[in-house]
Amino acid sequence: MAKLNVGIIGAGGMGKVHAAAYRTLPDVVVAAVSDTDRARGEALATEVGAQYVADYHDMFDRVDAVSICLPHTLHRAACEAATAAGKHILCEKPLATTVADCVAIVAAAQSARVLLMTGLTHRFLPENVRVKELLDAGAIGDVVMAQDTILAGLPAAGLGWRGTLALAGGGVFMDNGVHAVDRLRWWLGSDVVWVAGRVANRLHISEGEDTGQALLAYANGAQATVTQSRAVTRPASTSVTDLIGTQGVIRVHSWGDVQIARAGATAWETVPVTRTRSGHEGEIAEFVAAVREGRPPSVSGEDGAVAVETVLAIYRASEHGAVVHLPLQ
Repeated sequence: MAKLNVGIIGAGGMGKVHAAAYRTLPDVVVAAVSDTDRARGEALATEVGAQYVADYHDMFDRVDAVSICLPHTLHRAACEAATAAGKHILCEKPLATTVADCVAIVAAAQSARVLLMTGLTHRFLPENVRVKELLDAGAIGDVVMAQDTILAGLPAAGLGWRGTLALAGGGVFMDNGVHAVDRLRWWLGSDVVWVAGRVANRLHISEGEDTGQALLAYANGAQATVTQSRAVTRPASTSVTDLIGTQGVIRVHSWGDVQIARAGATAWETVPVTRTRSGHEGEIAEFVAAVREGRPPSVSGEDGAVAVETVLAIYRASEHGAVVHLPLQ
């Protein structure tokens, strides 16, 4: 297609990010914006030269694809409406907040023969892509263990809807933890077979958990710890992963540098990272390319469903104080 018309469903923070990323691509037009907050929706529509519609159903006759940037528990309804209209979908993470909803979304997209991509943007951060290249090239041998930590500072304006279970469907693991479990699965090239963990609401800044740790065991024999917090003092905010292999260690800071300690080395080596676009720009570019080429996107709806299932397993493990095996029954 010469021109791709896209719609933004949800004009909050992520809606604005998606709209800006689409506008960096040739022959892509943000044609419609929908939000229940009229002032917010109209503001973004005016900024990008799009039509504002209060009800997202009213945009389907003017777009080829949509970005769904709504609160988590609203994803299924919007995805099913878009698939019924035959529109390709980029749905922000998490794909949904229950296994049943994830399964329904994936099935609806398959039945309608539309593309479904989950917005797991960490797979498109240049430094994380470089790590994947190093691992695939055997730079540190086989990964036997990983430590993944995301410590998020509390936003000055508070969490908003992300602090409510009715709209967020969980706490920090549902919001940020999906990134951790997805990028680990991607880097290690293996599925999680069981989890153990403990989550807690210690600071009471939200209805969901604000802190937690999990142990993940993989089919290939590797294991990983996942540490999450959403309320550290802001100077302590970080997103860092150590990947420990049989021949060395890779350390990556999201939005930062990549280092490697090779077997026999006496110091860390900094690995060059090429930064030509942001993670969201890379994600949007992949979605547009997949639509134009008629191929599955590199991050699928199924990938999004697996990430949610892993987070839900961590919740179950914490609730029962027991190891939980995957897939969930």
